[in-house]
Amino acid sequence: SEGAAAGLVATVHDAVCPIALMTGDLPAAEAAIAVMSHWATRLDARLWKMMATCWKGKLLIERGEVARGMELMSQTLEACEQSGWQMSYVQFLGYLADGLARLGRFEEARSKLERAIAWADQSGEHWYRAELLRLKGELMLRSKAALAIEAAECFRTAGAVAREQGALSWELRIALSLARLRTAQGRHDE
Repeated sequence: SEGAAAGLVATVHDAVCPIALMTGDLPAAEAAIAVMSHWATRLDARLWKMMATCWKGKLLIERGEVARGMELMSQTLEACEQSGWQMSYVQFLGYLADGLARLGRFEEARSKLERAIAWADQSGEHWYRAELLRLKGELMLRSKAALAIEAAECFRTAGAVAREQGALSWELRIALSLARLRTAQGRHDE
């Protein structure tokens, strides 16, 4: 039925794609994106097609095809903005920022992250705020002016947001980012 297919597409979008990509299971992510695209096309669901395209862009970024993935995601997010659909908008802006940072375009990445954080605050999409703050801290460490104090503050704030939300997976990712920073600083005991 159409309802079951729509539920499948939503599950792939909300759970399978992000988990597969977060854990580095790129073949599973590719299969999930193919399923999502297939059912979105069969349902003639334009929004789901757009979300599948964004996930494909993220997959390409993870595979090292950063410029191609960012182009695909940027075009799709622009179409989403024009249509008024902004589901998972903050998440995909965060992915774009990561792609920009991978290309060494730190100022553009910072701008995308600031936009995503502002959008999360304005739209009520706080569910992804902890990860955006973690990404901001990571970006600070990757830029030429390694801002360790500011990055650590981003990690602490992100950790507080994740704890408040009960988001254990975000807490773990944030703790790992902070641990890498402390190790790089020679502060192993922390």
